[in-house]
Amino acid sequence: MNQGFTIGIAGMPEGEGRALLAELFSDSVRPAHIYRHRWQAGDLVAWDNRCTMHHATEYDVHYVPAIQRTTVRGDRPV
Repeated sequence: MNQGFTIGIAGMPEGEGRALLAELFSDSVRPAHIYRHRWQAGDLVAWDNRCTMHHATEYDVHYVPAIQRTTVRGDRPV
């Protein structure tokens, strides 16, 4: 579910689908559902793009992040 790409819910009337999506989008950004990482030397953070929304924030330009992307074969997303 992504507010930028999700436009409706299959099998649900358009108005009901949009209302439900608005509620879900609003709930997904509640502080209780947000993890904000405070970086320290040696940290490794990993997430499953199929199940997680993520957003990069500004960082100290003196420390360039090393980013590696890995794709693992396995179960299809639910």
